[in-house]
Amino acid sequence: MLDVAIVGAGPAGLSAAAALLQCRSKPLRVEVFDHIPRLEACGAGLAMRSNGFAALDAIDSKLCQSIAKLTCSLHTGVMRSLDGKVLNSSKMSSGKTKYGVSEQAPMGWSELRDGLADHLPAGTVHLNKRFSELQQHDDHVHLHFTDGTSVEAKIVVGADGCFSKIRQQTLGDGLPDFTGTVIWRARLSSSDLPKGESHFFLRGSMIATFYPISSDQYVWTVGAPVSCLEEVGLSAKTGPTGPKADVKGKLDPPEGNRGEAQGHGQVAKGTAAKTGSADSQQETKDKLVATQAEQAQNGSYRQPVAKAAELSASERCRRVWGNNAQVIKDIIDATDESTVLEHNMHVRHPDSLSQGFWGTGRVTLVGDAAHPMRPASGQGVNQALEDAVELAQAIQEGGLMQDSLRAYEASRIPRVQQILAAEMASGLEAYANRPAELPADLAAFEHAKAKWEGTDNGAYERWIMQKEFSPLKAQIAQMPVCTTEIGRLALKYDELAAKNVKLATLSADPVDSHNKWLNDVVAHCENKVTIDFPIIGDADRSIAVKYGMLDPGNKDSNDLPLTIRAVFIVGPDKKLKLSLNYPASVGRNMDEIVRCIDALQLSAKHSIATPANWPYNHDSIGKKGWAFLLPTVTPEDAKKHFPDHHSCKVPSGVDYLRLTDVNKLNLNN
Repeated sequence: MLDVAIVGAGPAGLSAAAALLQCRSKPLRVEVFDHIPRLEACGAGLAMRSNGFAALDAIDSKLCQSIAKLTCSLHTGVMRSLDGKVLNSSKMSSGKTKYGVSEQAPMGWSELRDGLADHLPAGTVHLNKRFSELQQHDDHVHLHFTDGTSVEAKIVVGADGCFSKIRQQTLGDGLPDFTGTVIWRARLSSSDLPKGESHFFLRGSMIATFYPISSDQYVWTVGAPVSCLEEVGLSAKTGPTGPKADVKGKLDPPEGNRGEAQGHGQVAKGTAAKTGSADSQQETKDKLVATQAEQAQNGSYRQPVAKAAELSASERCRRVWGNNAQVIKDIIDATDESTVLEHNMHVRHPDSLSQGFWGTGRVTLVGDAAHPMRPASGQGVNQALEDAVELAQAIQEGGLMQDSLRAYEASRIPRVQQILAAEMASGLEAYANRPAELPADLAAFEHAKAKWEGTDNGAYERWIMQKEFSPLKAQIAQMPVCTTEIGRLALKYDELAAKNVKLATLSADPVDSHNKWLNDVVAHCENKVTIDFPIIGDADRSIAVKYGMLDPGNKDSNDLPLTIRAVFIVGPDKKLKLSLNYPASVGRNMDEIVRCIDALQLSAKHSIATPANWPYNHDSIGKKGWAFLLPTVTPEDAKKHFPDHHSCKVPSGVDYLRLTDVNKLNLNN
């Protein structure tokens, strides 16, 4: 059984996997599943912000550094009218953040996804696995895929985008709200365009952006309200990725008799129009919603090959924008038509989170599955990265339990609600001139706008960007007892080496944690020792468990025994000669271990056994440090080989307490 199964191999799902793999000293068994056949170049661009890098840094500083290298620096923001006239040009912050990137660091969506995927261990991500359904049980979740396979996991994380099927099957709270805005975006390859500049084009309620994501790759994104499409005889796409807004601005799922959906598949035709039982109608509705979610995976839409009467995504975009701005038309014309994505903007209203959770039982959500938001300040992916870290922190602290998931959600929701509200207010302002088909929960939009209107926007930005996280890497529980034990063993190293004893120690911590800890060991011994013996890392306790070396009474948050408390002394024949087991609260006596080795070596060479408290035994009769002859030594052999032995008189009269002076023995024989 898996510890965690994640559905969705976008940045949200992959970052969640990376975070969860870091949060325990014994790595969780985490696997990611996605319906796509391969991780190929797709999507457009995104903006990495300081809070996103803080989340990556908490997961792994090396991961943060590798992603930072994939970003592009911006130094100038240019506002233009549609005829190309510069309305405003402003320098962006020229400084670098502590992560070595600019405050707004654009990069390609698939580059971020691939960078996260490369960070995961081989075998973590499974493709061609289209999620079908799940069943929750008391202690696990059973996930099924359309290929007939299934997996069981203690926790399931839905990272399957805006139209999350995981969400629909667990919360059943409907599809997200359509904002009334249609978006087109694509990449453009060129080395002749201005470097380090982002360009914004404005015409009333229409907005276009153009920015670099590498030295020769640019992303353009254009948006327009539905009214602008209608002005040129078009309408927003119906179907899973482009439902029209009803009077409340909610999704209006296509009915079955509307025919083929404008997505990657088909919605069953005619079924919703037929009469039948309430159960059958509900089943049809459920299938339609499930199909919508599946077709709208990750919230992106690629226009299928156009039929004769259909326009491609780029043609639709050109019709809306081309007659208004030659520069936009030129950009569209220079773009490979097959790469243009069209999708409608969907969001979750901040009030939809007022219930205080976005999961049930052993299932939770991250990224757009939990909180799809407007792209006004580029927080979508950055909030997904924050989700990943806080989910891992909750599981690190509370274990693979339902309460940990609810704690994660309760921690995230207040911050996400504020960002959703601010993004809504910003979006309303950006599209202030659009007419009444604005998705109308207008009271809520006005409330969101009023919440932030007149406030110090710099304070809001700082509140977002200055989010910090503690490193996720499982903190090694340094044990003071173990520190002294390693130090005392190091002090005995030369003495034991002279006895032809080889030392090796077993640690419950990863190998890469030893160097820092050993500095403490040496310092505690007043820098009088060096650690000249191997310390073997056994972080998952597999060796210690196999040989029964643990103290089960002391466990960490992972329910693993804290330290390895056994001492094994193995003979030259590779057989165990002696084992000592100590609780974590009692330090091992290195003098005792040396005493045991001396006794074992004596008994291996001579037919003797050491008494209690040896070598301090029998001092009262002048035989201090003497050892007993074994019962197998006959009286004749005793006289021959141990002529000076001494018999202790006892009431039984049996001559079995026979002492001999070990100092007179030939220890080399």
